[in-house]
Amino acid sequence: MPAPPPPAVSQSQTHHPKAPRKQHVSCAWSQVHGIAELVAVRDHHATYRFYPGNTLFRKSHPPHNASPGNEYKAIVRRPMNGPCDAPELVVVDPLE
Repeated sequence: MPAPPPPAVSQSQTHHPKAPRKQHVSCAWSQVHGIAELVAVRDHHATYRFYPGNTLFRKSHPPHNASPGNEYKAIVRRPMNGPCDAPELVVVDPLE
């Protein structure tokens, strides 16, 4: 009786000995809750002004039927240490 074939290995499961491994980077983030006002929608991108701080953020994929002047509950995450990305805006819900 022939031996069963070895299990298939996907590309993500293979490791080349000379390839550097990515190290897990941990960073501390601060969070600020506030309001994000939609300032402009152009080319599938939205520009928001976040308060407090009067900071502008640009995000792809604006909310459906969004128009300038709409306001949203939002959170800004800012890196406090480590090699983290730039601050990011998280749009939570529209204000009612």
